Amino acid sequence: MEIRFRIIVDLEDISLWSADKFDEEGDIEGFFELDFNGYSYGYYHSGPLGNDEKGLDLLTNWFERLIKLVFYLNTNDYVAISDIESYNTWIEFVKQDQNTLKVSIIENSNKSGLSDIVMNRFSQYEYSDWKDVIVLMEDLKNELIQKTELYIEQTRRLNEHLIESKRIKSLGDLLDKIK
Repeated sequence: MEIRFRIIVDLEDISLWSADKFDEEGDIEGFFELDFNGYSYGYYHSGPLGNDEKGLDLLTNWFERLIKLVFYLNTNDYVAISDIESYNTWIEFVKQDQNTLKVSIIENSNKSGLSDIVMNRFSQYEYSDWKDVIVLMEDLKNELIQKTELYIEQTRRLNEHLIESKRIKSLGDLLDKIK
């Protein structure tokens, strides 16, 4: 299990932001990819950026969703998180036992009225790119803690004021709940 991310921002612009401005703007964009033992979801590369290449993923949002996922898996055998960039794609996590998860990409065409995280299976869905990849809960949790801390530190290095934003403070509070 590996989480790969890359912050892609206008360094001159973000270095001038206040915590309030960050809360107004909402998030830091970049690349974000989840790799479940060779089966990946998302997009990431570490090479030079192409002309006009931009990060499309909202990084804080991804970390928030994954932390909530781990938190909910403590008391639920099924949790699915939506991809905010897609109208119908979800990442499904099904507990096999206390430390083993099956992870699948699913598509559900009826997203109306649903939140970004669900704890009940959809009545209608189809498996997408891959399914039933085995991941250890402890590996997911440890990787998430490590990469969220790295993300917060990289955000701090971009602009110290951002750490005082409600959004980043909330992310830190969520992280403390799963440590």
